[in-house]
Amino acid sequence: MTPPRAWRLGYATAGFARTPDLASVLPRIRDAGFAGVEIAIGPPHVRLREPWTPSGKEARAMLDRTGLEAVVGAGARHALGPVPHEPALASADAAERAARLAFLERCLDWAADAGVSVVTAHSGPLPEGQDPREGWKHFREGMERAASRARERGLVFALEWHPAMLVGSFADWQRAAHEVPGLALALDVGHAQCTEEGPLPAFVASVAPLAAYIQLEDIRGRRHVHLPIGEGEIPFGAVFAALDRAGYAGLVTAEFHSGAIERDEGELCKETKRKLES
Repeated sequence: MTPPRAWRLGYATAGFARTPDLASVLPRIRDAGFAGVEIAIGPPHVRLREPWTPSGKEARAMLDRTGLEAVVGAGARHALGPVPHEPALASADAAERAARLAFLERCLDWAADAGVSVVTAHSGPLPEGQDPREGWKHFREGMERAASRARERGLVFALEWHPAMLVGSFADWQRAAHEVPGLALALDVGHAQCTEEGPLPAFVASVAPLAAYIQLEDIRGRRHVHLPIGEGEIPFGAVFAALDRAGYAGLVTAEFHSGAIERDEGELCKETKRKLES
């Protein structure tokens, strides 16, 4: 199933979790045959101690050398601390909300310096004990400010829904997009498998025209565990045909974390490309 060339296949830096040097990861993704990359902001590939290393301008030079198209991911699990995805925009604590917003704005600035046009993020969780209405209000206010920063920097800011997060379904994303001007869709096909009803390819075809960016991983059943391609039940051939029918023309990136996968990361990258094109 050779993917239509209206869209390009990419690979996320999360697939090289044990290789901390971004400058060495990018050529390996290119050499595996991928056209693009999702760069996750946070350890191990972007170190967040001041100054952030590499800088956006340094990353731009790396991307220019490899010719890879890039998207920036601003949703790494431990970017801001040991508790996954926290602090969150929905927090009752103003300082925690400010820390997350500052991080998102810094990611947007880094992406602009890197010459990247799309930045993706998720909502983060609703913290335990937080009133859902208050949490949504804080989330909306933070996203409005982040989306405004994106517009100032000439970027597309795309929100993905994520199981167990505040924005945890396509319906939640629709609400957020209605309330936050200019918010685009980052479609994670595996998340759709977990949260949406009906045949997955039909759903993908219906929402792909809204998408600024698409992520792939394999999923078994409806359990939200990102698996390497070929180890779950996602019908990638039918999904690819759906993207073609919908006229999607952006980046489609395989995104799973290699830290717990006992395989050579370079070989896993090459194997992923082969399986996506078989």
